[in-house]
Amino acid sequence: MIWGCIGAFGVGRYCKINGRMDGDLYREILDEEFLETLSEYNLSVDDVISNRIMIRQISGLMTMMLKFWIGQPNHQI
Repeated sequence: MIWGCIGAFGVGRYCKINGRMDGDLYREILDEEFLETLSEYNLSVDDVISNRIMIRQISGLMTMMLKFWIGQPNHQI
């Protein structure tokens, strides 16, 4: 399986996932790959929230974890 991100700003980082992705691995990916992608494009998590940049998650559980990771559990994604 591969986790990756892409946006209007361009292609972000991606990583290969061996086996199943659990909550700890997902948070690690957000902390490393996602934040690095935002940094490369001079964006912040606040930019993602305030500009309502769409984040598409296939799994409802991963969407919930992302909301808590950004500190906005009631945020519409």
